[in-house]
Amino acid sequence: MRVIHDLAAAVRSLASKPQIPIVAIFTLALGISSVTVVFTVVEGVLLRPLPYRDPERIVGIWQSLPARGIERQEVSPGNFLDLRERTRTLSEVAIAEPYGFDLSEGDSLPEDVNAWLVSEGFFRILGVAPMHGRGFDDADHREGAPATVILDHALWRERFGSDGDIVGRAILLDGKPVVVVGVMPGAFDFPGGRAMWAPRHTGENDRNRRGATYLTAVGRLRDGVSIEQASAELETIGSEMAREHPVVNHGMGWALTPLPEQIVGGVRSNLIILFGASTLVLLIACANVASLLLARATVRQREIAIRAALGATRRRLVADALIESFILSGAAASLALLLTLWLHDAVLALIPADLPRVREIGIDLPIFLFTIAVALVTTIVSGVAPALQTAALDPNRNLKGSASAVLPVRFRSFLVVFAVAVAIVLLIGAGLLIRSLHAVMQTDPGFASENTLALQVHVWDLYPEAGQQRAFFEETIERMRGIPGARAVGASSAVPFTSDSMDIESELLVEGRPEPAAGTEPTAFYTIVTRDYFRAMAIPLRKGRFFGLEDGSGSPPVALINEELARRIFPGEDPVGRRLRTRQMRALPSQSLEIVGVVGNVRNETLEHAPRPELYLSFDQFPFGSMAYVIRFNGDAGAVAAAARDQVWAVHPRQTISQVEVLEHLISATFGTRRFQLLLLGSFAAAALILATVGLYALISFSAAGRTQEIGTRLAIGADRLDILTLVLRQGLRLASIGVIAGLAVALAFSRVVDRMLFGIERTDPLTFAGVSVLIMVVAALASLIPARRAMKLDPTKALRWE
Repeated sequence: MRVIHDLAAAVRSLASKPQIPIVAIFTLALGISSVTVVFTVVEGVLLRPLPYRDPERIVGIWQSLPARGIERQEVSPGNFLDLRERTRTLSEVAIAEPYGFDLSEGDSLPEDVNAWLVSEGFFRILGVAPMHGRGFDDADHREGAPATVILDHALWRERFGSDGDIVGRAILLDGKPVVVVGVMPGAFDFPGGRAMWAPRHTGENDRNRRGATYLTAVGRLRDGVSIEQASAELETIGSEMAREHPVVNHGMGWALTPLPEQIVGGVRSNLIILFGASTLVLLIACANVASLLLARATVRQREIAIRAALGATRRRLVADALIESFILSGAAASLALLLTLWLHDAVLALIPADLPRVREIGIDLPIFLFTIAVALVTTIVSGVAPALQTAALDPNRNLKGSASAVLPVRFRSFLVVFAVAVAIVLLIGAGLLIRSLHAVMQTDPGFASENTLALQVHVWDLYPEAGQQRAFFEETIERMRGIPGARAVGASSAVPFTSDSMDIESELLVEGRPEPAAGTEPTAFYTIVTRDYFRAMAIPLRKGRFFGLEDGSGSPPVALINEELARRIFPGEDPVGRRLRTRQMRALPSQSLEIVGVVGNVRNETLEHAPRPELYLSFDQFPFGSMAYVIRFNGDAGAVAAAARDQVWAVHPRQTISQVEVLEHLISATFGTRRFQLLLLGSFAAAALILATVGLYALISFSAAGRTQEIGTRLAIGADRLDILTLVLRQGLRLASIGVIAGLAVALAFSRVVDRMLFGIERTDPLTFAGVSVLIMVVAALASLIPARRAMKLDPTKALRWE
């Protein structure tokens, strides 16, 4: 009953003069909601247990080439087979190969669906069972076994309406019936980004395929085996394989990565930074509320003095103040939780699609418990100091109305300086990200991304022969040239920024030079393009010529190289007319090629990555079954895309078309992570600036009100009103200056934290540091100006009247 009585008394006290409590509640709600929103992401991505059995025993397996600075790359089929047979520290090893199916349903056009082909043991290693049906058994992986597939939860929900009876039924993939044997749980998404899993037959035909690395490998440590022991064994196995296959495996090693680190390691530091930034906003909110409660205690000092004189102990006064603080924090936490629920869907929509475990982000019991914990912490942080200051009042001096009984302003000044310093740190972080994003967006991709459309097709199933592939693409490209608004049309096996392109690296030998030692040969990514591809992409010619009609199927093979490859293998030389020999190609045999031209560099995956060395082959000489059309156009992108599809279907009505996008949009999508980071950090910085400004304004107003008689005296003896304005302004600017200096020092010390998030600027960028400092001082001057003008307009006769 005593607790209920104390709570009721505290509520009545707060409600009697609600202005400060209302401001305090909204201030704390802003801080708590900022932390809670970020925590929903941190909890779902970093803290929630992975949906696998003993995930700490699962490892990602990578090939490495330390001599070339390659710490990890995907695995080749032949090397996977050798590793699986030789390892004793891993109980099981499996692979997943990216693949694509044409999913047909009724009379509708087939839909391109990305899939993983997985070897036997894949789901056993991960320890995850389907939520409906069964996983693959070893019989599913045998050559000639009935075709089966397991569906991703999202595909099952969106395409098949969450139909539980889909298990056991056949669906059409590539025009053939395939039986659905299972549906995976919603939280499962490994290796990620694809809609189904199908069995992969791994046989002796894979044994000699060692040059191309494109398989995602995963294994499980045997009981009692540490990752260090497994790494030591794989180092020995790698040395053996390098000796046995020196041409393709020279200098090769193996690298193991714990699965949790492989999945979330790339985003952990960024999320921790954002969580830290949100915590700083909460601290500023707590500082502001502490300052408000101190001001409230000052207003109530006579009431508190009377209670003390009537026998209220210091402990009782502290307890009452903390109860009021707890009520404020509880109300703020409730409001913050409502804000988090309201903002949840908006935040999910802003999260970049490539953030791991994004499906697992949600508001659940841990979020509620976290909010309660934050409310308790804010009660202590924002309430203890005011409570102690309240209990320290001298009742005798307060009852006499002594001016010296006014609570000291020094602690409130410290709180304002702290808020300004934190705001400086957050604003500088946001400013660096803004400058970095601007630098990325200003980077030249090396091609025309505006009004350039890409659409991908895979024609191997319909046109397995090289001559058929050549004829299909020649006819469809010729048809697309007639599309209204089409300025140039080409095709390529690997269009920059598209996710479904061939991306194969080849070792090169320069004819006429001594053959380098195995493992030290230069490499390049090779791309097959049609004659008009460079014109459609507006990629400039630097030397020589483009591909022409003379480079047909019966002509000697020729190649174009980019500037980066020319710089690496022909420094200071003219490469036109020289000859290269390719050593390793996934889809093509070794070739001797004459270089007929050098073209400009392009950036392929992001604008932040430097251009890579590239070798271009003529489609007329090397037909290929997986190509992306590129159409440079004028007019409406949607109309051009629809017309392009119609031209493909006019040649073959069952041809699947995927990834129809304007390249400018694909480039913009790569900024998603930067935009998300900037949006959150920018929001926190803006909130910090607002809170710091409000805190400074409140302090200057309170201080000026406390100096009313002093100011009145100054005016009465002839002080200029401009002097009064300067007097009050000086106090605000002095506090802001101290906060700016402290904030700059902290920002310089911790700028290395955001260094890995930056591009094109230094972490100590002087323009950002100077600009933020000026902004803070201007805002501080404006915040101090209102109370300064109020003080300047005081009537000295009223100010000096003793009440």
